[in-house]
Amino acid sequence: DAGAGPGVRPAFGAVHLVCLVSASDYDALLPSLSSYCHRVSAYHRSAATEFASLERELPFVQDIFDAGIDYARELTGDGDAPGDYYLMMTNADICLTSTYFAELDGIIAGRPGARAVTVNRKTVEDYEVPEPM
Repeated sequence: DAGAGPGVRPAFGAVHLVCLVSASDYDALLPSLSSYCHRVSAYHRSAATEFASLERELPFVQDIFDAGIDYARELTGDGDAPGDYYLMMTNADICLTSTYFAELDGIIAGRPGARAVTVNRKTVEDYEVPEPM
């Protein structure tokens, strides 16, 4: 439920989107991303700020996960406790199907005690596109 507030523990069927952008892009992207993301956060360190030889403002993976964990803990009211949530990272250009989360739930249920699941690629069956009329 996108409207779940602090202290409300969403079911697995509830997917919350946290978008992490560079601090330099934050103001420009906030109006657009606010329509899609439950939280828009900025990262302040990047490969460029930490390594003088690099120019691109690429985020560190840990900062991406921290943004999601911070949001989940705030949402579930767990503070520093682990909480009952799954954290998933994907690129913005990945389009998930309507059945993805149900399939992922089945994968997770089949691995009791697993702390991580990696999904590298889901093969999409061929679909014949009808000719335009």
